[in-house]
Amino acid sequence: MEYNDEAYQELNFESDRCIQINENIFQEPFEISDCVLCTKSNLGDNGTSLIDELRKLDNDLIGKASDAAIFQVMAKYYQETIRAPSQRHSPDQQMPYLMASDFQKHFLFHDMNPKRMLKQDIQFLNDAQEFLKKNGIVTENATNGAKKINMGYMKQWNCLSKTKLDLIRYYTSQFLSENNNTGSVSKPQEFSSF
Repeated sequence: MEYNDEAYQELNFESDRCIQINENIFQEPFEISDCVLCTKSNLGDNGTSLIDELRKLDNDLIGKASDAAIFQVMAKYYQETIRAPSQRHSPDQQMPYLMASDFQKHFLFHDMNPKRMLKQDIQFLNDAQEFLKKNGIVTENATNGAKKINMGYMKQWNCLSKTKLDLIRYYTSQFLSENNNTGSVSKPQEFSSF
């Protein structure tokens, strides 16, 4: 029998088991009627709704801060800018107290942002590459200590890397150029002579 090095280096899925995926996994865990942001967002004095302002805040912070931090900022913004002034001027008006989890529920399940979804896909691919790096791209023979590269894992690494690079290029072209167009125009800094 002839030894085929490449066949032994391919990924072995014999010990893997299938996971049953059904539609319940992908169902939204919240009813839309439970979301105050979906049902109670009215237009403000400036003609924009609270949702529009929060959507802009969300879009500006994605990629710069974690989702948890973004939802905390939204909750603080709502409490300080919307709820507190309303309670001061109209104490009889019932304004809901919203927490970061309320904003998380809305922006992850009801008002999804493609920028966030793309960022999560890029992070997933990066995590998958880290898993491959830690779990078998390079193997060591237990008896003689010789190291070799697992070509099956390398093929997976390359596939993940190409997909991640394509997503990064798309992210950069779509969203970073969008930020540059709306940002302030500043010229390169110059040093003045003393």
